[in-house]
Amino acid sequence: MRRVGDPPAPVLVDLAAAIPTGVDGPFGRNRIAMRIKAGGLVLTGQTPGRLRARARASDGTWLGLVEFVLTTGNQQGTLPVRQWCPAKALRPAGP
Repeated sequence: MRRVGDPPAPVLVDLAAAIPTGVDGPFGRNRIAMRIKAGGLVLTGQTPGRLRARARASDGTWLGLVEFVLTTGNQQGTLPVRQWCPAKALRPAGP
């Protein structure tokens, strides 16, 4: 089942839920070089996005097709993203 939203609905994207990285694994934040922290993509916190469509997965969970922008740690770079995210990573944006 798929539903397209026109116009797209504003949402907040929980980046850690949308793009899990396993940062709690063997490499802690203190072991990462500063140049990587500064130039790497920020994948924590929330960012505004636009919900373009919703689809149901075969296991019954909902996914949202969302457009949002990732930034680098030093705020010098951006990366526009359009991807399917689990519903738990999305919530309606406030007024």
